[in-house]
Amino acid sequence: MARLVILFIAVLGALSAEVAIGCSPTKLTQTISDTKVMARKAFQSAQTIADVEVIAVGNDIENSAVLRALKVWKGMPKNTFNIQVRTSCDIGFWQKGNRLRLILIGGPKHYSASQISNGVLTDEGAVFNRELDRLIGSNRPHDFRLPNIMYDP
Repeated sequence: MARLVILFIAVLGALSAEVAIGCSPTKLTQTISDTKVMARKAFQSAQTIADVEVIAVGNDIENSAVLRALKVWKGMPKNTFNIQVRTSCDIGFWQKGNRLRLILIGGPKHYSASQISNGVLTDEGAVFNRELDRLIGSNRPHDFRLPNIMYDP
């Protein structure tokens, strides 16, 4: 029995913290100032920031979504980004044709887009987006959508 417990603890320890803990869907309640600081930190630490269009949807389990790069603001220029959902805190790409501005992590073969680093889990998502746009030096186009929302076709 003791060996079984030790084996269980070893396996659990091998899992990444994000996977083991999961993601809380609770919105972060922050001040506008805190949200702007969060956006600045996300911008500074971002490996890739890009305007993208979903050209192939993923199923959040095994099939990767594919995003076509419209404009890469920060990071290595690419034509497409293969997205793998790594944790429950990642953004899902379920609707073909959605256009988004995203902070992507990972690469060069596979990327992911965290809800946290993209300001999805803050009550002040619009403030986060405006601050990110200001730091990039370009407002996102009006046809761009918010992540993790299903839109009518």
